[in-house]
Amino acid sequence: MPKRRKKPSAKRCDDLLKAVKPLAAEIVKLQTQMKAAGMFANHRNLLECPKCDLQEDMTDDGLLFTSLRELPGEDTGERFIRLDDRESWWRGLKCGAEFPCEGFAE
Repeated sequence: MPKRRKKPSAKRCDDLLKAVKPLAAEIVKLQTQMKAAGMFANHRNLLECPKCDLQEDMTDDGLLFTSLRELPGEDTGERFIRLDDRESWWRGLKCGAEFPCEGFAE
């Protein structure tokens, strides 16, 4: 018969939360810096327009760019437009289609 696990104490949970909070704040700070530098911060899925085949990709250095599906790796210079603060809705600059970010978790 397997051993029953004890529930973590409230103090133990508080201690873990205290340890994790600064790390989470550092991750958010790094993601903000990466986005400002034009890099992909792994905070959402890469975008792909369902209408015009414009898609995001990134270089080996983590720089974000867009290409057409038939010409992968060639930056079009176009960028998707964020429509809300949560980055859940976007607009394709090429065709104007509005679409949700696939796999976006609120």
